[in-house]
Amino acid sequence: MNPFQRYGKEILLKGTHSLDVAAGETESVDYTLTEDLTITGVSYKTANIGIDDTATFQIVHPVDGVVNEFGKDVFLKSEEAYSFYAARLVTGLKVRVSVTNNGSEAIKVRLNCIFHRDQ
Repeated sequence: MNPFQRYGKEILLKGTHSLDVAAGETESVDYTLTEDLTITGVSYKTANIGIDDTATFQIVHPVDGVVNEFGKDVFLKSEEAYSFYAARLVTGLKVRVSVTNNGSEAIKVRLNCIFHRDQ
Protein backbone atom coordinates (compact mmCIF):
# COMPACT_ATOMS: atom_id res chain seq x y z
CA MET A 1 0.00 0.00 0.00
CA ASN A 2 1.19 3.46 -0.86
CA PRO A 3 2.00 5.14 2.50
CA PHE A 4 0.27 8.34 1.39
CA GLN A 5 -3.14 6.87 0.44
CA ARG A 6 -4.40 6.80 4.00
CA TYR A 7 -5.07 10.55 3.77
CA GLY A 8 -8.05 9.88 1.47
CA LYS A 9 -7.24 12.70 -0.92
CA GLU A 10 -6.21 12.85 -4.55
CA ILE A 11 -2.49 12.14 -4.80
CA LEU A 12 -0.42 14.43 -6.98
CA LEU A 13 3.25 13.83 -7.64
CA LYS A 14 4.74 17.18 -8.49
CA GLY A 15 8.12 18.78 -8.51
CA THR A 16 9.84 15.73 -9.92
CA HIS A 17 13.52 16.59 -10.17
CA SER A 18 16.84 14.87 -10.61
CA LEU A 19 19.92 16.32 -8.95
CA ASP A 20 23.48 15.46 -9.93
CA VAL A 21 25.72 16.49 -7.05
CA ALA A 22 29.50 16.58 -7.46
CA ALA A 23 31.78 15.44 -4.65
CA GLY A 24 32.00 18.03 -1.88
CA GLU A 25 29.11 20.12 -3.29
CA THR A 26 25.54 21.00 -2.30
CA GLU A 27 22.75 21.34 -4.86
CA SER A 28 19.23 22.62 -4.17
CA VAL A 29 15.94 22.50 -6.01
CA ASP A 30 12.76 24.49 -5.31
CA TYR A 31 9.21 23.57 -6.21
CA THR A 32 6.90 26.61 -6.12
CA LEU A 33 3.24 25.94 -5.41
CA THR A 34 0.85 27.30 -8.02
CA GLU A 35 -2.24 26.33 -5.99
CA ASP A 36 -3.11 25.57 -2.36
CA LEU A 37 -2.21 21.94 -1.61
CA THR A 38 -1.52 19.60 1.28
CA ILE A 39 1.98 18.10 1.32
CA THR A 40 2.67 14.79 3.01
CA GLY A 41 6.34 14.58 2.23
CA VAL A 42 9.08 14.02 -0.30
CA SER A 43 10.08 10.68 -1.78
CA TYR A 44 13.53 10.10 -3.18
CA LYS A 45 15.71 7.53 -4.89
CA THR A 46 19.47 7.67 -4.95
CA ALA A 47 22.37 6.37 -7.04
CA ASN A 48 25.99 6.05 -5.90
CA ILE A 49 25.06 7.46 -2.49
CA GLY A 50 27.68 7.52 0.25
CA ILE A 51 27.15 6.87 3.94
CA ASP A 52 27.65 10.56 4.86
CA ASP A 53 25.52 12.20 2.13
CA THR A 54 22.64 14.29 3.48
CA ALA A 55 19.52 16.23 2.55
CA THR A 56 17.67 19.14 4.10
CA PHE A 57 13.93 19.66 3.48
CA GLN A 58 12.45 23.16 3.92
CA ILE A 59 9.34 25.26 3.37
CA VAL A 60 10.31 28.69 2.01
CA HIS A 61 8.22 31.87 1.94
CA PRO A 62 8.99 34.21 -1.01
CA VAL A 63 9.62 37.19 1.31
CA ASP A 64 10.34 35.76 4.78
CA GLY A 65 12.66 32.96 3.64
CA VAL A 66 12.75 29.58 5.40
CA VAL A 67 9.67 29.22 7.63
CA ASN A 68 10.04 25.52 8.49
CA GLU A 69 12.48 22.64 8.16
CA PHE A 70 11.08 19.14 8.16
CA GLY A 71 14.44 17.47 8.00
CA LYS A 72 17.94 18.87 8.48
CA ASP A 73 21.06 16.96 7.49
CA VAL A 74 19.05 13.76 7.04
CA PHE A 75 21.31 10.89 6.00
CA LEU A 76 20.19 9.62 2.59
CA LYS A 77 19.48 5.95 2.04
CA SER A 78 20.74 3.91 -0.89
CA GLU A 79 17.17 2.93 -1.80
CA GLU A 80 13.78 4.56 -2.20
CA ALA A 81 12.83 6.45 0.95
CA TYR A 82 10.43 9.12 2.25
CA SER A 83 10.68 12.20 4.39
CA PHE A 84 7.21 12.62 5.89
CA TYR A 85 5.71 16.02 6.59
CA ALA A 86 2.01 16.89 6.68
CA ALA A 87 0.95 20.51 6.22
CA ARG A 88 -1.42 22.68 4.24
CA LEU A 89 0.63 24.94 1.98
CA VAL A 90 -0.62 28.02 0.15
CA THR A 91 0.14 29.30 -3.33
CA GLY A 92 3.59 30.90 -3.61
CA LEU A 93 5.34 28.86 -0.92
CA LYS A 94 8.28 26.72 -2.03
CA VAL A 95 9.38 23.24 -1.04
CA ARG A 96 13.19 23.26 -1.10
CA VAL A 97 15.36 20.16 -1.03
CA SER A 98 19.12 20.59 -0.65
CA VAL A 99 21.42 17.60 -1.11
CA THR A 100 25.00 17.62 0.17
CA ASN A 101 27.53 15.16 -1.21
CA ASN A 102 30.09 14.55 1.52
CA GLY A 103 31.80 11.77 -0.45
CA SER A 104 34.46 11.60 -3.14
CA GLU A 105 32.26 10.58 -6.11
CA ALA A 106 29.30 12.23 -7.83
CA ILE A 107 25.81 11.16 -6.71
CA LYS A 108 22.35 11.33 -8.28
CA VAL A 109 19.11 11.94 -6.36
CA ARG A 110 15.60 11.84 -7.86
CA LEU A 111 12.94 13.70 -5.90
CA ASN A 112 9.14 13.79 -5.88
CA CYS A 113 7.03 16.11 -3.74
CA ILE A 114 3.85 14.31 -2.69
CA PHE A 115 0.88 16.69 -2.62
CA HIS A 116 -2.84 16.14 -2.12
CA ARG A 117 -5.75 18.17 -3.37
CA ASP A 118 -8.87 18.23 -1.19
CA GLN A 119 -11.65 16.24 -2.83
